[in-house]
Amino acid sequence: MATVKAIITAEHVKEAYAALGSGNMDTIRKYWDAEMVWQVPGHNRLSGWYFGLDKFLAFMGQVGKLSGNSYKMEYIAGQVIVTGEYSANITHNQGNRANQTEKTLDIEVVHVLRWKDGKVIAGKGAIFGDGASENDLFWSSAPVVAPTTQSGTTPKAVNLSVEANKAVLDRHFNQVLNQGMLDVVDEIYTDDYVLDAPVRSDGSSQSRGLTQGREQLKQRVTLFRTAFPDIYFSQDDVVGEGDTVVVRYNFSGTQRGEFAGIQPEGRSISIMGILIAHLENGKIREAWSAFDSAELMKQLGN
Repeated sequence: MATVKAIITAEHVKEAYAALGSGNMDTIRKYWDAEMVWQVPGHNRLSGWYFGLDKFLAFMGQVGKLSGNSYKMEYIAGQVIVTGEYSANITHNQGNRANQTEKTLDIEVVHVLRWKDGKVIAGKGAIFGDGASENDLFWSSAPVVAPTTQSGTTPKAVNLSVEANKAVLDRHFNQVLNQGMLDVVDEIYTDDYVLDAPVRSDGSSQSRGLTQGREQLKQRVTLFRTAFPDIYFSQDDVVGEGDTVVVRYNFSGTQRGEFAGIQPEGRSISIMGILIAHLENGKIREAWSAFDSAELMKQLGN
């Protein structure tokens, strides 16, 4: 008898977070696989990989201990995308350090989860904006000290390679996607660039597919800009670490051409998404994008 593949929904993601908060191991194991892996972002005592559910829960216990159990991770309803075996959502994280009342934390974190058979098998977090340095400072053992710099100097906290990578992603959104400058594709993407995203590059299907190489990327950009000539991508949050940049974006526009088999009726769209890009020598080599393609089809009247 064939195995029925579990369908992950936004409600399923919400329940997985609620299970963690319940402290009930039977409930937790229902949503979190025993062999799961988890990556904590940043450069602090808690950062790094945790292998196995036991190690992940031990990490959560350490978070509680260091924060005097004040740390709260609030799942934000409506800020979740599910596509295939992946989900992406945003949490609002707050807390105070135990015995250090001057240390407070209030940040938003994006989590990308990978699912199999209805359980989380892998996850990683990314922190937007100044929250990354705020998070590192919060978990450090050092007392809070206001940063000071001399005029004309670069603060040590600023990673210039990360800032350069963010600038490349800005060109991706503003020049390539918003303005359709296809010549820029040859400048900021590697020859072997790969994109994993909803809607196939030839427009034949709304399902996920791989865009491989610069020419297929140009085809994908042309597809979207032909269907939505006024398409606009906003970059709502951007965070970078090492050779990785994560962007929470929103794209909007009005359908004027055929898209994924849907004829134009002048309908407007507005869809939130997450892009995770890996760069090599200042060029985008691979990227993973997620947005709710079912919601897009619904807004188009399908």
